[in-house]
Amino acid sequence: MPDIFFGFIFIVLMAGSLFWLWMLYDALTYTTKNTGNSIIGRYFWVIVIFFGSFLGMFLYYFIKKRNRPHEERSEYDRIVGKY
Repeated sequence: MPDIFFGFIFIVLMAGSLFWLWMLYDALTYTTKNTGNSIIGRYFWVIVIFFGSFLGMFLYYFIKKRNRPHEERSEYDRIVGKY
């Protein structure tokens, strides 16, 4: 029984760590692709995510990532007709 519990905890922690890395990567790259976002804002969110750990990544996700407009479709999607 404890092996199942520890396996579940391990999977949850690995998924959380991957999500944390994804939010950190997004904070670093998204703001550099779009000139409307300032360097100070980028460093602020990187610090919040890095030092805030799980709380920081959820703050970034709900405040910044979910509220941004959808990115434009790629050329392939326009040609094929996918949305």
